[in-house]
Amino acid sequence: MLGYGGTDKPTNAEAYAFSLVAQDVIDLLDALHGEERVIVIGHDWGSRIVGFLANLHTHRFVGFAFLAVGYNAPNPTISYPQLLAYTAQLTGQERFGYWSFFSEDGTDQIIKDRLDSFFSYLISLRFEDAPNFTPTGAYKATLLKNEVSPLPSFITQEEYDTQKVTFAKSGIIAPLCWYRVATSSIGREDSKKVPLDKYTVATPVFLAVAKEDPVAVPGMVIASTLKFCTNTTVREYDAGHWVLWEAKDQVNADLEQWIASL
Repeated sequence: MLGYGGTDKPTNAEAYAFSLVAQDVIDLLDALHGEERVIVIGHDWGSRIVGFLANLHTHRFVGFAFLAVGYNAPNPTISYPQLLAYTAQLTGQERFGYWSFFSEDGTDQIIKDRLDSFFSYLISLRFEDAPNFTPTGAYKATLLKNEVSPLPSFITQEEYDTQKVTFAKSGIIAPLCWYRVATSSIGREDSKKVPLDKYTVATPVFLAVAKEDPVAVPGMVIASTLKFCTNTTVREYDAGHWVLWEAKDQVNADLEQWIASL
């Protein structure tokens, strides 16, 4: 994903518009696979890119897989404050309030100064942790306490250290740009590039639902996906947001079964 690992690190949020990153994926496919159709799998912001690939480049793919975060139709009209209000009405509290903290100037330094607190909390996040994470201002207050959470059993110390070091070495400002797309008008303007008749996805879809995810709430994820994806295989897991780690064996087995059916 742009901004992470060994990728480029632009710090202007406009570079992270979903349609542009989706085009990057197509360019890579052209270079590596020519016209061969493939399956694309995404998690979190990667799921949003998978969605735009389904909208704008569906003919290039055999199937689309969404992990934790499901398909969301393009949004050319709903502002970030409206989205917060909608999720609060739907689920009883805001689900994306931490986006505003991640969009603020200076957040990268706060994270850098509390890297173990930042990583250990996010990796161990469960549904019951939502009050300290998802409402506006909650996660900033939590992180400023600089408390380190015990590592969950599904990740080793070596894996944790590798992720933390790679993230810190790569820089923190660039990954936060994804949130600035979502909290500004960039995302809405980008969504206008998708014609209304492209919102519906007929190509096979796999949806891995994390039942303990405090952000991508299962009922909300399933509803938004099934509303527009007409050929969807849904699988649910007793896992938090990092379902691809926490339930990796089961997720991989289900993905393999789904892929074999295409």
